[in-house]
Amino acid sequence: MNEIDFSNIKSIEAYKLFRSANGLDLMRKKLGDKMPSFEKITYDDFGVESTHEINGWLRKRKIAMLIKSLPSGTAIRCHTPEVGLNILSTDNVRTELTISWECNSINYRIGAKQGHYSFDSESSTALKLKEFIQKIMGTPSGPS
Repeated sequence: MNEIDFSNIKSIEAYKLFRSANGLDLMRKKLGDKMPSFEKITYDDFGVESTHEINGWLRKRKIAMLIKSLPSGTAIRCHTPEVGLNILSTDNVRTELTISWECNSINYRIGAKQGHYSFDSESSTALKLKEFIQKIMGTPSGPS
């Protein structure tokens, strides 16, 4: 996660993403031949269930430090995110992250630049991040 600069966070919004067990199947049915590859699926394709402004400098810093500390892991060819984060820096650069513990992956967009990071979703850091976000937002919908 070295490409993401968390040093000057202005705000963080967390999005609980709507997922169902057959969410990708429903999306394929809806989009047909225009179905994006797994690498290009964003949280907009899943739908936002609810959003929460993360207040407080310590909460923002804790989320940033946990994300930066995630150990790399083995990629799984899927991305079914439970949570999206919309991070705005003090210089108005917007970073969007979607996190999938099920698939060990984070997709991110920094301005026009997009990327992917595979992490160890069973690591203590990943579990702390998930627990902290759940504490703020409530338990994500769908399987976890």
